[in-house]
Amino acid sequence: MVVAGYLVELLFTPLHLVPQTRDATVTTASISWNYTTWLNIVFLLVAAALFLRFVRTGGLPRLRMMGGDPQSPQAESAQAMENKPTTPTAYRTSTTRESTPNPATRCRGRKSRPTA
Repeated sequence: MVVAGYLVELLFTPLHLVPQTRDATVTTASISWNYTTWLNIVFLLVAAALFLRFVRTGGLPRLRMMGGDPQSPQAESAQAMENKPTTPTAYRTSTTRESTPNPATRCRGRKSRPTA
């Protein structure tokens, strides 16, 4: 960056592109209440409302449940207990589907083209 600055100065000075007079005014920075301040306050209130909704609807227990090391033995045993079926009906297979598909209806019910 410094080398690029020097190269620009060396290029602009012989071409007389560097201004001779400087009319820049320097102002001191101060804290002011402008539109960005009010937008920040509004969005802080929105974030607080969303956080309160998260806490009140049970988000913290769900967040704790999702946390933890997935490789730990406690996590594996807890996951195994959650996936364990409690009733014998969980082992039944569905009998509503056809065991053999109809060859005339492929691709979501559209009839297939006859093959020669």
